Amino acid sequence: MGYGIRHNLEVMEEEGVKPGRILATGGGTKNDLWMQIVADIARVELAIPKEQIGASYGDAFMAGVGVGLFQDLADIDRWVQIGKIVQPDLEASGKYDFNYRLFRSLYENTKPLMHELSDSLSE
Repeated sequence: MGYGIRHNLEVMEEEGVKPGRILATGGGTKNDLWMQIVADIARVELAIPKEQIGASYGDAFMAGVGVGLFQDLADIDRWVQIGKIVQPDLEASGKYDFNYRLFRSLYENTKPLMHELSDSLSE
């Protein structure tokens, strides 16, 4: 998961977008070690909200925007309260570089096979 996130962040950066943090939600956020590993691999801060009910919480916010409870999407900071911040340990991050290079190589070398598999499933 961490390698996939790092890959996505690198692709975003190539397009001129550099996220300063990731808002992490879901069951995995309850595991501090897992979150630290993801932050280290991806070299990005993880912000973990206090409220962890996920998509339905976002839906409720959008409904609030729709009925005028919130003026616009910028009010999201009033709605989502951050419970914990996980900072990447850049020293530890370097330990994942070798495996990340392998991950990227495997990704590039199997991408045509994945497209072929996907095409065969849609027939």
